Amino acid sequence: MQTVLAIIIGIAAFVYVLKIIINQLSQSEKNPKCENCPIPKLLESSQKGK
Repeated sequence: MQTVLAIIIGIAAFVYVLKIIINQLSQSEKNPKCENCPIPKLLESSQKGK
């Protein structure tokens, strides 16, 4: 009985993890820009110096 229950829980966990991985691979980020990216600030400061 315990073995059957452990197998069922294992299969359910495998399906859950597989579903998460498939969702992450199939969906791209809607806004790929980072919020704290220093590059635009560095570009602005270098253009002001010219």
